Amino acid sequence: MRVPVIQTGRDSFIRRRDPRVKVALFVLLIIFIYVAPNWVWMAGMAATGVVLAMLARAPLCWLVVLLALQIPNILGLVAIPAAGQLMEGDLALDGRLQFGLKLALAWVASILIGVSLVSSMEIDELVEGMAGVGVPRPVASAVGYVFLLAYLGFGDMLRIGEAMRLKGIELDWRQPLRFMADLIRLMPPLVFTIMRRGAAMSAALSLRGYSATRAPLRRVPLKFDSADAVALACGLLVVGYAGGVQAGVAPPPVPAMAASGTPDG
Repeated sequence: MRVPVIQTGRDSFIRRRDPRVKVALFVLLIIFIYVAPNWVWMAGMAATGVVLAMLARAPLCWLVVLLALQIPNILGLVAIPAAGQLMEGDLALDGRLQFGLKLALAWVASILIGVSLVSSMEIDELVEGMAGVGVPRPVASAVGYVFLLAYLGFGDMLRIGEAMRLKGIELDWRQPLRFMADLIRLMPPLVFTIMRRGAAMSAALSLRGYSATRAPLRRVPLKFDSADAVALACGLLVVGYAGGVQAGVAPPPVPAMAASGTPDG
């Protein structure tokens, strides 16, 4: 059974960008979430994420699953409070509801943009990108190792689950109590398999030239071109302008994009 990895390897405009720029843009997205003046800005970022996902040819299954996991949060932050206000005849978009809408849109934008950027980088490119923006190499290498271990661990889980199914132990979501009991029985062989794999993975990565103390061998040289410069400049401009509007030192482009009040406001 094939492990659903997030890296697609598909050629695209985003795929050809410098990994350092893609990591930097994700860092700028995190900053933008905190400095965005209101939910309108975040809606614009979510729309940007949709465009980016199309340009990157991001894996649809990952987007659907990750976005579906946010449905309870969106219901609790936006849908249920909004329905309560409508039942009371209150059509105002108050500060608390605006804050919930901004937070929900922030999660959507993070998933769309994060999956688009990460899916367009191989694991060693992700490590190089993180190291290129100042992340300590041991930390960047640990992130790459976690990706590899997660994929291999999931593959081991599928194989062990299939072997146990042949022995009459099958995970069935429709029976929660039996599912939990069978899952507990699945854990010991899975844990021991992953532990044995750790040393072999470390040796294999070292032979490949992938180390926490020296630069890994690059299959494709990192190239910072004019498109990368434009993308980075746009990211810096958007974050800087949003921060300026939030701080009151820059005028909003339209009144609806002015800084909102506190959640209680």
